[in-house]
Amino acid sequence: MKTKLILTLLLLCTVFISSSYSQGSSKKTDYETNYNSALKLLINGDYDNALVQINKSIKLNPNNSDSYYIKGNIYQKKIDY
Repeated sequence: MKTKLILTLLLLCTVFISSSYSQGSSKKTDYETNYNSALKLLINGDYDNALVQINKSIKLNPNNSDSYYIKGNIYQKKIDY
């Protein structure tokens, strides 16, 4: 009986940890998607939409300095200081 209970608890812990990990990785993917989209838009000269995408990227990962660098480049291209 104890073995069954322990196995059930281990299974539940594994499922919980797996679901937590997958949620974190989707945030990273969303951040990367927005970041890459902003880069493409910046290269193509679509500065307004690039700014929208990089702001989404910053909201998802505010500690990444690369996003702020790209945001500065967008403002520089727009000549909007």
